[in-house]
Amino acid sequence: MSHSSGKACCIFRSCTSRSTDGVALFRLHKDINRSSVWLKGCNREDLLEKTGEELYRNYRICEKHFESSYITKGIRKRLFDDAFPTIFSHSTAKPPNKPYQEPKKICIVSDILILPAASKPEVVNENEGPISMLYRYIIKLI
Repeated sequence: MSHSSGKACCIFRSCTSRSTDGVALFRLHKDINRSSVWLKGCNREDLLEKTGEELYRNYRICEKHFESSYITKGIRKRLFDDAFPTIFSHSTAKPPNKPYQEPKKICIVSDILILPAASKPEVVNENEGPISMLYRYIIKLI
């Protein structure tokens, strides 16, 4: 992708690599199926609506996201046909821009029933819920 400066940069959200940094930037595939896998790995699902041609023409991923075994050694770095980006650090990735959503409110309700100690311990049925235990206790008091 190009910024306003006209220099290509890596599509991975937290990557700051640019073509001016001496880092190789590789085009995405025209094959939309292969590019979509790369986009998901880069946390760029927002680009999935683009055509294969648009992705190929306008977007790049830098060499930092490929194992060295996928990159040719030579004057000009190229990817082998089976190359696939595998080096991603999602912990620092910026989340995609989403509209603000109000946080959901929750209510925590406790099922704890505190009863006075009985002089004679009762046998508690493990399958009995706290409400039925309360009813049983109230009936004893009446």
